[in-house]
Order: sequence, then C-alpha cells, then structure tokens
Amino acid sequence: QLPKDRIKDAIERGAAVTTTSNTKGGPDLSSLRYDAMISFGGQKVACIITALSDNRNRTASNVRSTVTRSGGELLPSNSHSFLFQYMGFVLLENISAEEEDGLMECALEGGANEIDFEDSVAAITCESSDLWNLVKSLQVNGYQ
Repeated sequence: QLPKDRIKDAIERGAAVTTTSNTKGGPDLSSLRYDAMISFGGQKVACIITALSDNRNRTASNVRSTVTRSGGELLPSNSHSFLFQYMGFVLLENISAEEEDGLMECALEGGANEIDFEDSVAAITCESSDLWNLVKSLQVNGYQ
C-alpha cells in the first residue's frame, strides 16, 4: 500500500509539469533516448526507447533492467537510427464510406502524407513536425 500523502505529492508533481515551466519552479525534465536490441522469438529487434524524466539515473537503471530482462542489450546512442523514420500517425475509427472524401481533404490540408482506409478505420501519416497541425485540422472539422 502506498501512503495517501505520497500519492497526493506525485499528482501535484505531475500537475506542475503541465502547468509550470522550469523558471517557475517546475521539475527539471530531461528527454532521454536509448537504443536497444531485444530478442523476440529467436529474432533480434531494434528498438529506440524515449523517455521524459526528472531523474536520469533512475530512468537509465529502469530502462537497462527492463531491456536486460527481455533478453536484450543497450547499444550506443544513434547506433541504428538509420533503421527508423520519425513520423506522425493518427488513427481514426468509425469512419463511414461517405466521410472518406471529406476526411481525406481535411487531412491533406492539415499536412498528411498518406491516408489508408480499411474497415471503417483511417490511418493517417505525416511528417512529425506536421502532427500538431494535422490534429488541429481534424478537430476543427469535427473528427475526434
């Protein structure tokens, strides 16, 4: 059992992350990246793990132990960046056939690169820098 005051403190710290910046006394968060090779069914899978943390050492320890328990190993940073492409991805469900044209027009205006429709689900990809514009464009046009 976790004491109630520790839970309350954790919630307040989390709320401070979204409402304050570092200049106003909020936590000093670091964006961390780890490259790993993890074994799945006899095959090695390349992984890029990103984390946002206020404690680099604790996060490194947790990531290292999780990767090791999965039968993997941490690698030097950027050791397999060439295998990955950063992109934005939006998945919309319950899209009717009549909505597809309107959605396609809205998504293209928002910066979409590719739109795939399958079984009333729309999968939209874009450049990672255009993701926020795409989401806002979809929301303004009534897509959730």
